[in-house]
Amino acid sequence: MGKEKGSHIKGNTNPAVWGWQRFRSRNCKRRRAMAATRQRKQQWGKGALFAVPLADGSFTIGLVLAVEPDALNSFIGAFYLHRLHDEFTSEDLTIDFPSPMAVQFVTRDLLDSGVWKVIGCLENVPDPGAYLPLTEMKRNRFVGVTIRGSGIVRKFLNAIYGLGPWNAYPRMGEDYFDGFLLHPRFKPGSD
Repeated sequence: MGKEKGSHIKGNTNPAVWGWQRFRSRNCKRRRAMAATRQRKQQWGKGALFAVPLADGSFTIGLVLAVEPDALNSFIGAFYLHRLHDEFTSEDLTIDFPSPMAVQFVTRDLLDSGVWKVIGCLENVPDPGAYLPLTEMKRNRFVGVTIRGSGIVRKFLNAIYGLGPWNAYPRMGEDYFDGFLLHPRFKPGSD
């Protein structure tokens, strides 16, 4: 049981002799390539004002009311009926921050990756308890809390502006997006 003939040659494709080393080498190269292209996480926290890109190239505004690591590491986001076009700065924003159209627990992936770009920070953030029964949720350790995926929230925001269907999830019911709203007056076409 010595070395097989030709096992020292790099071109040998016999898995019993050389395959595991080649597999390991390829995976290391892939991991290094992925790490080189991976972006750093965007820094944000309570009070972060962020821009959510919409399907037509415009933006709408969101605000981080609280970060809740115990609720699957999500955040409580307030979303406003305020649309921005093209380039803008935080000075362009004139938002009535106490009156959002929706307040939801949202996954943090699009905010971490920078798809939802942080454009400013507020010092005086509205209390999320004014919109959600937060003390009861914390007492129950967030069991039963609905945490929305950031992708679904993006579809909801597009639907608000008529850039997507309002009933995008018929299996969830025709009024699925209605449950996102703080008040029915914010529903498109409810004028």
